[in-house]
Amino acid sequence: MKNIIISVMIILSFSYIVYQHLFANKDMLNVSNATVHQVEIEEPHDITSLKEPKIDTPNFILENLQGDIVEWNDYRGEKVLLHFWATWCEPCVDELPLIQQYHENQDHIRVVSINVDPYNDVESFAVNYKLTFPILFDLGQNISNMYGVFTIPTSILVDEEGFMLSQQLGPYSKEGLEDLKQY
Repeated sequence: MKNIIISVMIILSFSYIVYQHLFANKDMLNVSNATVHQVEIEEPHDITSLKEPKIDTPNFILENLQGDIVEWNDYRGEKVLLHFWATWCEPCVDELPLIQQYHENQDHIRVVSINVDPYNDVESFAVNYKLTFPILFDLGQNISNMYGVFTIPTSILVDEEGFMLSQQLGPYSKEGLEDLKQY
């Protein structure tokens, strides 16, 4: 009888722990070593405008396609379209010629891309697609996580002071890229 009571108590204790873990803390999110910015979208738009409060972009240091070390703060003083993509992502691949064309045909916004699959042959990919904008490598997707990028492609327009102006979730259309002129 004593063993049955102990067994029942262990099962009840275990069940209570599982219940607390799965259901009682439903609203809690455990994200370690990542900064997640939640942005409320008032109206559905092709581009999400981020006017208030201003969100500062954290600094990072990454290696580029040529093997050089690049610091994000080096781009302060310029408007930058920070573009997250991968070679295996079909919408990214479809969008990259538009991003390249945008990079070539305007000079008020610099395009800087962050590739999230640097273990693939990004160099051959860039040559095949004739990509001339800077390509930085996000090993382990630490920068993507830090910027709250959970879908690709994602683009973040950053002003000269390093604040986010807009965010595009999913691929740009030609018209969507033209809309960046408003900034």
